[in-house]
Amino acid sequence: MPVSTDTLYTAVTDFEGLYSVNEQGDVFSHRAGRNLTPVYHTNGRPYVALCKDGAITVKAMYRIVAETFIPNPENKPHVNHLDGNVANSAKTNLEWATESENAQHAIAIGLRAIGVDSHNAKLSADQVIFCRSHYKSRDREFSFNGLARRFGVHPSTIQRVVQGERYKEV
Repeated sequence: MPVSTDTLYTAVTDFEGLYSVNEQGDVFSHRAGRNLTPVYHTNGRPYVALCKDGAITVKAMYRIVAETFIPNPENKPHVNHLDGNVANSAKTNLEWATESENAQHAIAIGLRAIGVDSHNAKLSADQVIFCRSHYKSRDREFSFNGLARRFGVHPSTIQRVVQGERYKEV
């Protein structure tokens, strides 16, 4: 174990006696006698390779911390980073979440854009306002189909816009 009185390490589940982790996200190798150096994926998440019985398992450091230190009584499958920084694997920055909760959190803290601010947006705010104010059922130019032709989108997109299901922020 590392020689440190201020940091407590706990055995990594399924790798007891081989690896330990602390609440800051440092993974210690008993074999090497040091903390492992993470490899950062292109998405910014740190990973380490754990070896047991000749088999190598690559795990995200935040997942190791969450599985070790954070209870998951609802069996939620995802780990959410409270500060939005996926490289911060500290226990105080993590919580278990559903995919939906994780996505909602990303929107709430500004990591993920929605509506007209999204890079996937097909319509501008002005176009959304135009569709909502000009829509007329059974009108060749201003029906779902007519507006869809005008803006180069699918009629169901216009329908969702007019009904308020999409671009709610406009």
